[in-house]
Amino acid sequence: MQFRPEPELPPAPPPAERPIWRWLLYGSAAGAALATRWPWQQVKFERLFGEARGLPAWQSTAGGTCLATSLLLVVLAVAETDHTTSRRAVRPSSLLLATLALGSFLLAVVQGPGSVRGTTAVWTGWFWLEALCLPLLWLACFARWRTVARRVRSGP
Repeated sequence: MQFRPEPELPPAPPPAERPIWRWLLYGSAAGAALATRWPWQQVKFERLFGEARGLPAWQSTAGGTCLATSLLLVVLAVAETDHTTSRRAVRPSSLLLATLALGSFLLAVVQGPGSVRGTTAVWTGWFWLEALCLPLLWLACFARWRTVARRVRSGP
């Protein structure tokens, strides 16, 4: 009596992507872009030196990078289709852009707020909004990339 080999099981369907990551990407990118509209620096001792704020954040290196990359990430997310090849192309590049924006922002954090009109400056609330939005944006891009990376390792 000869036994036939068992038929191969069809590959498991890929795990469904949670839409929360896409909406987190949109929301955090919108917040990051919005936070660059206003200054990130203000005079520390306003009672002594008067109220003064720095330039809008998008005019700085870190702010301009954060604005451009957050808007580009939204464009990439909107342009992405349901095809695997589209996701394999868009998601690693989205993670790279989010990493560059976060790195540029962290460099600005390390350098500190500096001074405004020759007076010691502090960060504004818009800076802290950016500090909240950029890690969330990176996390959303990482989670979306991870789903594609798992599928690539497990096969098409």
